[in-house]
Amino acid sequence: MKMYNLFLVQTPFQLFNAIEAKNRFHKNEKNILIIIHKGNEKNLNQINTIIDYDKDWMEIIQIDFITTFQRLLYPFYIKTFIDKWNQLDVNTIYVALYRNIAAHIVNSVKHTTTIIYDDGNTMFKTIKFLNEKKKKSFSALRGLKDRILLRNTKIDFLYDSTLFTLFDITSFQNIENSVIKNDFSYFKSKIKNLRKEKNIFFIGSKMIHNGLKKKTFEKVLKTVIEFYAKLNKEVYYVPHRYEDLSYLEKLAKEFNFILMPFSSIIEFEFIMKGIDPSEVATFRSTAVDTLNIIYDADVRIFKMNLESIDKKKWDEFNLVYQNFENKNYKIESIK
Repeated sequence: MKMYNLFLVQTPFQLFNAIEAKNRFHKNEKNILIIIHKGNEKNLNQINTIIDYDKDWMEIIQIDFITTFQRLLYPFYIKTFIDKWNQLDVNTIYVALYRNIAAHIVNSVKHTTTIIYDDGNTMFKTIKFLNEKKKKSFSALRGLKDRILLRNTKIDFLYDSTLFTLFDITSFQNIENSVIKNDFSYFKSKIKNLRKEKNIFFIGSKMIHNGLKKKTFEKVLKTVIEFYAKLNKEVYYVPHRYEDLSYLEKLAKEFNFILMPFSSIIEFEFIMKGIDPSEVATFRSTAVDTLNIIYDADVRIFKMNLESIDKKKWDEFNLVYQNFENKNYKIESIK
């Protein structure tokens, strides 16, 4: 009998990982894709573009999580779905962002295995949480609201979950979860005969007002452009979907680089454009990990001095940089 599997996605990169897992582990099973749409139309458009590439799902369900009613009363709003899924023989639920409605689905649907998969840097927070053996506690008021509204948002299931990740977590001694390495073998099989690009793709991150001031960002970005100019390399700056394009266009003219917005996530866009990147670089985007695995691209990290970053972000940056150092990427320290 064919098993059912539920894949919960909220972002394009989560869908990218869901497709990898589906084709690697559940090729001939009954796979249901559940899109939790929080109102970001650009995000949804990118998800739909990737779905056009891989339409092999038994069912695709979009759950809007936008209005006050949907956000507060989702147990009633999605009860029909929960009841239907509980009539199936669900084997595995895949989830990346596991709060609120996603946690409620995991806790409410009978299934055998929960698998947590990557959503960029957020996996580091999950790993840190698991390593410290933390328990997510809610205020008394939140607990009362959850009971009244029948919301089941506990995340204790994390400790019994399997991690499907591209990151090496062997240095975290207290994690007892099973781990499956995401080597992107499915997508690697799709990149034959791509055109090799000699110039540099610099992968942007949402950094301004997220740990970094504009003045500091401009200084470190200028350093990157000057570094590659000395190597006679042109820089294509691929912005994060939440970066300010008009601001980056101004910097592109001032610092002499090419701004190259992608219509989808970078891991997928290269396949669509027929480009095989030879080198990628970044300040902190873990997308370089994926690109290194799939395209065998060289990776260069421009590591910032923590003193130039908001102290509240130091732990987060340290985890990301430790990951980069563990992988022996080329690292250029910026003073």
